[in-house]
Amino acid sequence: MIKKGFIAGIVMVGIVLALAAFTGKWSYLYFVSGTMGAVSLVLALAYLIDSIVLGSTGTFFSAKKTRKVSRVEEAKRFGAIAVPNVLAALIYVAAVFMRQSERFFPVYHAAASAYSQIQRLR
Repeated sequence: MIKKGFIAGIVMVGIVLALAAFTGKWSYLYFVSGTMGAVSLVLALAYLIDSIVLGSTGTFFSAKKTRKVSRVEEAKRFGAIAVPNVLAALIYVAAVFMRQSERFFPVYHAAASAYSQIQRLR
């Protein structure tokens, strides 16, 4: 069940990557993948809390002993779906931070720029 969830999460990220590549709006990685990852994490947490409250097989109205997929497995599946989506969103945030890091670390970038100009002169 975890493997299927992870594959589904990778497919979702692939679709978002294709959409971002075709439209040129790479912020979709943050908004769409981040939202899907957050929703998946919330669902995983809800299923986990539900399994603690109700147990893995029963419901409020009937105690079904023959539940096909336990709530804990559902929580693991949603957690596995969330992993690639959250990673894609975090990688996008890191890339934006690195691109904007000149604003935060101007001394480092000035030194790196001077070093690259010296290397070009040689």
